[in-house]
Amino acid sequence: MMLRLIHWAAVAWGALMLALGVVAIGAGIVRAAETGRITVQRTAVVTGPTITLGDLARLEGSAAALADVNLGPAPSASAPRRLEGATILQRLQEAGMDASATRYVIPASVRVERNSQEVSVEEIRTAVLNIASDALPAGETIRDLEVAGPVRIPAGAYEARVSTAANGRPGRRRFDVQLVHEGAVLANVPVTARTDARGPVVVTKQPVPRGAILTPNDVAVEQRNERDVPDDAVTAPEQAIGMETKVALAAAAPLPRTALTQPVVVKKGDLVTMIVETPVMRLSVAGQALEAGAIGSGIKVMNRASKQTVAGKVIEHGVVLVQR
Repeated sequence: MMLRLIHWAAVAWGALMLALGVVAIGAGIVRAAETGRITVQRTAVVTGPTITLGDLARLEGSAAALADVNLGPAPSASAPRRLEGATILQRLQEAGMDASATRYVIPASVRVERNSQEVSVEEIRTAVLNIASDALPAGETIRDLEVAGPVRIPAGAYEARVSTAANGRPGRRRFDVQLVHEGAVLANVPVTARTDARGPVVVTKQPVPRGAILTPNDVAVEQRNERDVPDDAVTAPEQAIGMETKVALAAAAPLPRTALTQPVVVKKGDLVTMIVETPVMRLSVAGQALEAGAIGSGIKVMNRASKQTVAGKVIEHGVVLVQR
């Protein structure tokens, strides 16, 4: 009987020890599970505006809680960035990593790239062409576009915003295309546009010789491309009619202002009417031109009665104004 009691006591004690051993093993397993492991890769690609530990590393166990640790701003879409391993370790320690319960493998440096997409030249061209009619002056159209592209921007949705006021001059304009996401400008792309501008220009209806006085029958107004006409081209008929040609002009040729001059309406030796004006009187006397002149020209004239020589201004054919 006593031996049986001793046997059962031994069995009970062994069972108790076994149970305690299982608990101890289980506790060891829990402690092992709570140990974290961080394995940082040598290269990584990020999608957001910042670099987090989760972007760079494989995280196991308790280390998963460090996934959102901020390691700095993400690189641009076109320029990778290098993170020093010492900097990463310092940020983890600042974030509260338990070095005694965490194993980590961190290389000396990590190359980080931004997940990106390419915006093609054609996409940028299309954005400019879509607003060209509103941005360009009336009568001006785009002939060709020079785009500083393609460009790389972070992956994701974006909007192409084009400046609505074209800078520059007729024939060569500049646009600025902004690639925008949620109000942030991802890239600014300059675009140069070669344009054709059409406008009125006075042309000759037929060949005109040098020294001719232009009449309404000699000129017409046509719409021409501004890059095909002189910068000083006459644009209204009244600017040409009554003018004298300084050179011979071909038919259908645009009229440059430099090819025209006021005609001489008073020749040297002509008898003229002198209009003499003073603050209190105005009178006409006979005179003689000592110089030739066009309307608006200053010439010297002689009073035929007094033989006095004075300066005057030609105001019309055969008439000289003398003011005193």
